[in-house]
Amino acid sequence: MGLIIVLVLLIIIVALCRDIRSFLYGFAIIDIVLRIIAFVCEQFQAVNKLLGKVPDSIAAMITSESSGTLQTVLLWVYVVIYILFLSYLVPSFFRRRR
Repeated sequence: MGLIIVLVLLIIIVALCRDIRSFLYGFAIIDIVLRIIAFVCEQFQAVNKLLGKVPDSIAAMITSESSGTLQTVLLWVYVVIYILFLSYLVPSFFRRRR
């Protein structure tokens, strides 16, 4: 179920902003938000009861929803997406302002 929600969110991101940079940033934002929600749910049981079962990250959803070769391929796609995200993020971090 969580994988379907993330796929719908990514499709909306791609439909609204049709470039790869927007997709990469949207993918990273969704993953980071899921990690923050999972951390908050671990720390506060009331939030955990309110939200229910929240996946830890996109990688956790991939490993829970698939297995075997498909899981390996999806995890490598996940890694490649993060490498591309870093290739956009790191140069902008080190760019000097004039």
